[in-house]
Amino acid sequence: MSAEEEKQFIEEVEDKAQEDDLADLVLIFKNPYTDPDKGLLCQLNSWMKEKEAKHFYRVIFKLHDKETEIPLFQRIEKEIDPLIEGCAKDGWVNLRDIGSSIIQNVFKVLQDHLKLEIQLFYSRDRDEIFCRVICSETNLMVQADLIDYPLQFKKRILDLQDFKQVSPYGPFEKTESSLELYKRYDEMEMEISDSKGTLFQYKDKERIVYSIINSSVDLANLQAEGLLTNVLALHRKKQLDYFVQTWALNKNPFKRQDVDRLRVYFGEKIAMYFAWIEFLTAFLAPFAIISIILGIIFYAFEDEDDEDDSLTGGEVTIVILAFMLPILSTFYDQFWLREQSKLAWRWGTTEIEALNEQRPQFRGEFKKDEITGRMKKVAPASHWTTTRKAIGFSVLALFVTLVLSCVIVLFVYRSTLDQRSWKVTAVGVGNAIQIKIFNLIYARVAQQLNDWENYETYNDYNDGLTLKLFLFQFVNCYSSLFYIAFCKGNFEGCVDEDCIYELTKQLESIFITNFCLNLVEIYLPLLTTKYKNWSEEKRVKKLREKDPSYRINLTPAESQAKLSKYDTPLSDYMEIIMAYGYVILFGASFPFSLALLFFLIFIEIKVDAWKMCTLTQRPYPQRSNSIGVWLQIIQVISFIGAGTNMAIIIFTTDAFEIEDTKNKWLIFLILEHSLIILKIILNVLIPDIPTIVTKGLMWSKVQVDEKLYGKISDVDKCRRLKNLDFEDPPNSQKVKTDFKSIPFSTE
Repeated sequence: MSAEEEKQFIEEVEDKAQEDDLADLVLIFKNPYTDPDKGLLCQLNSWMKEKEAKHFYRVIFKLHDKETEIPLFQRIEKEIDPLIEGCAKDGWVNLRDIGSSIIQNVFKVLQDHLKLEIQLFYSRDRDEIFCRVICSETNLMVQADLIDYPLQFKKRILDLQDFKQVSPYGPFEKTESSLELYKRYDEMEMEISDSKGTLFQYKDKERIVYSIINSSVDLANLQAEGLLTNVLALHRKKQLDYFVQTWALNKNPFKRQDVDRLRVYFGEKIAMYFAWIEFLTAFLAPFAIISIILGIIFYAFEDEDDEDDSLTGGEVTIVILAFMLPILSTFYDQFWLREQSKLAWRWGTTEIEALNEQRPQFRGEFKKDEITGRMKKVAPASHWTTTRKAIGFSVLALFVTLVLSCVIVLFVYRSTLDQRSWKVTAVGVGNAIQIKIFNLIYARVAQQLNDWENYETYNDYNDGLTLKLFLFQFVNCYSSLFYIAFCKGNFEGCVDEDCIYELTKQLESIFITNFCLNLVEIYLPLLTTKYKNWSEEKRVKKLREKDPSYRINLTPAESQAKLSKYDTPLSDYMEIIMAYGYVILFGASFPFSLALLFFLIFIEIKVDAWKMCTLTQRPYPQRSNSIGVWLQIIQVISFIGAGTNMAIIIFTTDAFEIEDTKNKWLIFLILEHSLIILKIILNVLIPDIPTIVTKGLMWSKVQVDEKLYGKISDVDKCRRLKNLDFEDPPNSQKVKTDFKSIPFSTE
């Protein structure tokens, strides 16, 4: 781009900041221009080979390996080679030299080809270009029809049959007859009867606009090279104020969350997380009371002598919990299975596998898929996929080794201390802090490994990352407890030959430390945002000394861009499930554990609600029909818990006073296998999906076929309308049908 063209573009992209920000999406680009006299320095400074630069430019506009008949793209295609060859130095090209051309062409594609309304303005320190994107209702309908985007039908009939309580969801069809089928919404995204309302809630608009842009511009590659820094969904002030007052700051502890409103605003994946955490809290409430009672009994009889070989009060509580926790966990995961199937039915995401979107970051060759007939990225088959996963698990093994080394060092030091001193508790706190630090470090490493492994869909990507993190954190969080419960007595010995005391102290330390570290979850994003604003304000003051035209105030879009990102609730799931694992695996040794878990989760709901409303950007509204692989993780923990709890009462506490080791193992195997069989029986007896959901889904399919596609489900009605009557076979002779006329043999 010439200096004159560059100057003209900068004049066009003036400060168009508006207080009322109603964009469907905001794209934030790094400013590719440089003006040293005004303190404006280009943030792009990466090099690539000339051939790679040409390929990258074509990939951005999806011009590789295909012919285009669109004049705009033909012009872009012709510009690429001369531009890059003119910028090349010794066969290398700097991104800043072609960045302005790429970004300007992106704006032209959005506006001229995709017919999106765009508004451009600089950030206040002019190091970024903000592009507000607004899509008309008509264009939203066009794209929704192209991608078969599902929308919910109006509820036309009042029927007492419970399986008809959820209106069907059907793929959008842009025809006059079909438009009357779908719900319409007001500015607060509530359903209205007025036909002038919009067909799309904000979550729908964001998904559809994102789909429109990605049909012609590869946003993932723009982000990978640093040209695009963020794709931002904006908070809506009225709706956000509603959530702050009724959810984040709500002082009534017994008021249920409105998960349906959460789903509309944040998307199904995040709403499913909050529904799950609320369900767990409600499920635990009565058992938390039982836990407090058992805890009082446990500590009241802690020093009781067992002179007549009978169970002490403390041992009774341990035995009760050891049998209760595995059964409790089975009931929980089965009841949640039923609840999440109801939510998926209500939200129209039951068949989400068919809607599972391809990740923009997925690396592959852009071409027409032979199966679906649509343009998409297709990864070439390669042995590198297996190799990359093997390397990922090797890195996991390395971190596990480091964790075990730290645990060994801590416990070697602990063995030198007086087991009744405060230093033992300090070691427990140190172990909890070590767990948090390693979790944070490995989370970054796992993210990089997962990106490298190149998963195609969001579900596959999230499941891969979840398994990496869980396998590591399982070892990191529970290794010290396994050691105290089942190994320490044999290698080091325990206080008064009772390892249950040390196991209890370790669990106490971990729970208390986790309560304290929850504050970090609030203050870290807050401090990060404040630091970003302070740094930028300091920079703007210096820039204004050279050029008074620099703006002081932030626009709403800029303010929200400074907030921390919140892509998925993965870390929140992990935090709760690891705490859940402490209880299910080792809770028998610490009777207050259920009560502490209840209060920990109750606080977590408030912390997460406040974080979502005030400290983080509005996340991309991902679809979901379940909590995903977390359910399998909960079930695995539940089955392992059957073994650990039986082992605690047989080997750690020796509550039954069994001296012979063979008898201990025999009793353990009998109890553990009996518990597992009982859990399997409960899994079979409690259906995963309620009957109402099964009937509702079948009825919905019939309604969609009838109202959207004109298919007739009533056989008799179909026969009359289409005149489908059976005819006599040709040259047939009627036979007598009375029983006496039927011959005994056909010979």
